[in-house]
Amino acid sequence: MRGLVLFSVLIVGTWAQDVLVTLPDLGTIQGRTKETFGNLGVPKKPYYNFRNIPFAESVSGPKRFSQPVQLKRAIGTVEQPYDATKSGPLCPQLGLDEATLGQLTEAIVNDLIDTLLIDLELSGLISTESVITLLEDLFEVPVGGLTVAEIINNLLDVDFSVSEDCLHLAVSTPYLPGKDTERADLLPVMFFIYGGGFRAGTQMKMGYERLGDVNDVVLVAINYRLGPLGFMCLDTDSSAGNMGLLDQIVGLEWVRDNIEYFGGDPNQITIFGESAGAASVSLLTLSPSAKVTNPAMTIY
Repeated sequence: MRGLVLFSVLIVGTWAQDVLVTLPDLGTIQGRTKETFGNLGVPKKPYYNFRNIPFAESVSGPKRFSQPVQLKRAIGTVEQPYDATKSGPLCPQLGLDEATLGQLTEAIVNDLIDTLLIDLELSGLISTESVITLLEDLFEVPVGGLTVAEIINNLLDVDFSVSEDCLHLAVSTPYLPGKDTERADLLPVMFFIYGGGFRAGTQMKMGYERLGDVNDVVLVAINYRLGPLGFMCLDTDSSAGNMGLLDQIVGLEWVRDNIEYFGGDPNQITIFGESAGAASVSLLTLSPSAKVTNPAMTIY
């Protein structure tokens, strides 16, 4: 019966609605309304989620190994907002490239497809073709426009890719100024740095689904460069090292300049992390650049 459960989740997940936020430098970006899991005996709560927001200029090609520079140019307009509803690329890590990732993703999707097909056939209640037809009608997609792989990817809500231009972040908030007029106070901000031995990881490891059940905060999770691209040091201006840590600092600068538009208080920022992310927190306590970014920042 797992196939029927999987199908019901697909239907329930279609309630999400898009939402717009306009930033002074980046212009208008489009996010999505979601719900918390409703753990700890509390009811589910809506929140706004924005993903794949670039916070720095390109660091690929001739700018590889270069110090990051905060992005301050329009990427979207009211008429054509930047799509921040989808996950952004992973930073290159542990030999993972587009070809390898494509093979890995295909294998995972094929396993999920096999499970779905078997469960549907064993149930004897609905065919795979009926599921796809129903979803095509639901999403108003032309007949034959959906594949089972696309349905699975939509269910996972993750579009895996790899790119050197991976300096993006995600913002989740229960409150947007101007939209939620019943609330006026800015919320504390939690800034997450992922682990992975400085060789692997992604900001997708930290979501708001559970955290939002505990308290009302604004969550920011960033990507930073890994491995040689983030930490190789040749004692030259072109490869001075510790670019991954500088990526984190530029991410903090972006939060300082923009988080108020997501309902966050730039004077109440707590940074936290796990594994290499926790080590990064310790290193940032020693960095004058991090303190200059926001003197009121709390280290946790």
